[in-house]
Amino acid sequence: MRPHVSELLTVVQIASGDLYAGAEVQLYQLVRQLHRGGQCAVTVILMNSGILETRLRGLGVTVHVLDESRLGGTRIFFETWRILRKIRPDVVHTHRRKENVIGGVAAKLACCKVLVQTVHGLPEEHRRSVSLARRAYAWLDRLSSRLLAVAVVAVSVELASRLVFLDQSKIVIIENGIDVEALESAAAHVELPPAQASCTRIALIGRFVPVKRVDLFIEIAQELVRRFPGRFAFYVFGDGPQDGEMRLLRQRLGLENDVHFMGFKEDLASWLRLMDLVVITSDHEGLPMTLLEAMVLEVPVVSHAVGGIPEVLGHGDFGILVGQQDIAEYVAVITAALDNSQALRDRATGARRQIESRYTAAACASKYLGLYRMLSGVRGGRGLAGNRPSRTQRQSRG
Repeated sequence: MRPHVSELLTVVQIASGDLYAGAEVQLYQLVRQLHRGGQCAVTVILMNSGILETRLRGLGVTVHVLDESRLGGTRIFFETWRILRKIRPDVVHTHRRKENVIGGVAAKLACCKVLVQTVHGLPEEHRRSVSLARRAYAWLDRLSSRLLAVAVVAVSVELASRLVFLDQSKIVIIENGIDVEALESAAAHVELPPAQASCTRIALIGRFVPVKRVDLFIEIAQELVRRFPGRFAFYVFGDGPQDGEMRLLRQRLGLENDVHFMGFKEDLASWLRLMDLVVITSDHEGLPMTLLEAMVLEVPVVSHAVGGIPEVLGHGDFGILVGQQDIAEYVAVITAALDNSQALRDRATGARRQIESRYTAAACASKYLGLYRMLSGVRGGRGLAGNRPSRTQRQSRG
């Protein structure tokens, strides 16, 4: 570890920036906390312009955009290396696969001593539709984690248990956090059409990709509409490659007037607070930011019991968990929950307290800052940031 005269850390974050989904929201909140804390000089390298770039620049953070729509992989790699050589950061922190590979190799050649990677969720290479090129990138990603990363952060204990290809001593668990005050202040008043305002409103929030199971949500909606005509209105917030396919499914099931595709909403909090229930149907998750957002706004949650979700929901104390990806089970759980409105409200109130006690953006950033300090040798941090998996957790394969 090299000595440092100053306690001011220099950190470069590398991300794609093409979407503004859970990982991007978490990165924004992390950078915001580190930047305003005054103990860390943060620079961000993005491979796409978009909402993340705009919001980071609004903080006064230095952002370099290496536009992948114009630059090839070789040029992006060279420019990343050039920026790192100029800054010579104490820590390089990459997010997701492409950034792990390009950023990891560039950091190594730029003589950056500390590379941290965050795993936000599981890949989907088990699906037959995944191309050979993506499988190759997955292999390179794993290689970069093994050979280049000093630490790999998992956002939940369950996700850490899935990283069986890694030396377990590298894995650090730092759960996502959310800025409670900022979310509340962003939740402005939104008017719904009168017909929808009188219904029980149920939402799914996520990208239109296979792992989110938007199709399952639509099929759940079909069954609830069949059983309780006129009682429910369903909302899907997000966009993605399956948008057209999901619209066709909605049309085929005759749900155009019942399931509303809202697209991506920058003012999501304003809409979220209007919902009576949020449903998470994902096949897998790390620790979804939309879950934390719903809990802050005291919107009750019904979720598939995957990833870090059961732990955040207190294994059922602060939300309702579904064990199987089965339409009938979701329908039974949703109807039972809505029929016991007081118990549902009590869970939502407890959920808010759970966030405030454990899952704040400040707590998350403090753990990352401690990790950066420990790995780089920059003075100011004490102890281990986050939690390393216990022996039992290391042996678990989820």
